[in-house]
Amino acid sequence: MEAQVTDEAAETNTLAKLDGAMLALAEARTLPNVKTIINMAETAKTYARAAKLGQEKQNAAAEIAIEAKVKAGDMFDQLPKSPGGRPARTADRSSRVSEYRRALIETETEEWEAVRWQRLARVDPALRAMYYANTRRVVGEITEAGLLRTVTKYEQAATPTVWEEAVENEILPRDEALRKAFESALRRVLKGYCSRGGDEQAAAEVLRRDFGVVAALIAADDLGAELEVEPLVGEGTA
Repeated sequence: MEAQVTDEAAETNTLAKLDGAMLALAEARTLPNVKTIINMAETAKTYARAAKLGQEKQNAAAEIAIEAKVKAGDMFDQLPKSPGGRPARTADRSSRVSEYRRALIETETEEWEAVRWQRLARVDPALRAMYYANTRRVVGEITEAGLLRTVTKYEQAATPTVWEEAVENEILPRDEALRKAFESALRRVLKGYCSRGGDEQAAAEVLRRDFGVVAALIAADDLGAELEVEPLVGEGTA
């Protein structure tokens, strides 16, 4: 019973620390300090969920955890991943460990975590803020996975399709019937190419570089047949 009371007191204390966590994060200058804030926020999030303290408390902790991981990811990204130079013949093993590897060990961080945090650090701050606000507006749950899904969605929306680029470059006319024929043929090509182990993005990049070929094939109504032939698709996989 006494142990349970102690645990609850510790968890309540962790929640209380959330109020000053953002300030502490702004002032943190070392990876160990940032990792402490990550652990504290994750503990608070878990407790808020288990104790059913409400979505807002849970999201407050989740946002702090993500922002701390962003700062940690930025710090990891700046560390040399190679020790550099040729070690002396008498050098011990620790001298041949990169700063990046040493930081992983000292902060007890798994490599996959550091990689994920570096990905979070590359997310535009405005997009993170928008994700937090939108999730709270619908009383949803703030998560790393949710943020990264939002990023992927915006990246895809910002990337013009092969058809849009062809029209923009005045290689093909803006014609609805032609667009449908083009996209239908393109789907057949990519499906066949990917079934042979190819990469859809690489194939699309080849198409972007060869708009003249695409236009000629469209005119000949032979897009689906011709694009499966090397080196046109294979060129994008080099």
